[in-house]
Amino acid sequence: INSHQIMESTEPKEEEKPVEEVPMEDVEKKEEEENKEEGKEQLEGESISPMVNQELVQQLLDMFFTKAVAEKSLFLTNGTVEAAIEWIEQHQNDPDFEEELRIVKKEEKKKLTQEEAKLKAIELQKELRKKREEKEKQLAEEQEKNRMRMAKEMALAKKEMEESQKKRDMEARMREKKETEKAKREMLEKLRRDKEERFGKKFSAGGSAPIQEKPPLEIAQQGLKTIKTLYSEDRNPGVAVTCIKTLRAYGNNLLKDPTNEKFRKINKNNE
Repeated sequence: INSHQIMESTEPKEEEKPVEEVPMEDVEKKEEEENKEEGKEQLEGESISPMVNQELVQQLLDMFFTKAVAEKSLFLTNGTVEAAIEWIEQHQNDPDFEEELRIVKKEEKKKLTQEEAKLKAIELQKELRKKREEKEKQLAEEQEKNRMRMAKEMALAKKEMEESQKKRDMEARMREKKETEKAKREMLEKLRRDKEERFGKKFSAGGSAPIQEKPPLEIAQQGLKTIKTLYSEDRNPGVAVTCIKTLRAYGNNLLKDPTNEKFRKINKNNE
């Protein structure tokens, strides 16, 4: 044994795929189908023209009978014109009178041997495998088409949802902007009224009826509220607190000495 033979013997051989066993019933069924196909080709059978005397057939043709009737009448009788004419008279009203008579020979199929059955089984197995592969291929193609269609529909639905969400966000921003502008207008209107009241001007919605004088306490409370609004801590830190402390000092001095004239006035020039 040389080294080349040793290497060949040690190399792993590809495993042969096991042959699927096909039941004998399937083989017999396949054989029966083939016999039926062959039988279809032999249904017409052999013509009876070679089996009858064509000279006698011609005599009947001269009597205006069809060739099918002439040959059939001679074949089914003793082969004379007189007997053929008598047969025609007896059977001329039969439904198949004009049909051609043919001889069908049935050949008996011999039973398959074990080796032939094995070959038939292998052939049937190949056909079944081929049909299964074609069916699987067709199914895979349909699944791929459905997957692509669903992906396209999902992408379209996602795009529609995104556009709808953008539209809702834009509408929400517009509403927020309008609400902000409305609140700003209300605040400016309130500040305008507060300034008019602060500097002694009368404000009326219609511009004709004057507003009645408010009590001093209410005026003081309205003034403090206006200070907190105009000089809030986030915009003007410390301004409102200083102003309120200053007013508190003026009030305390007035309470201690109400008759003192200097405590009853505030010098606007003082910073």
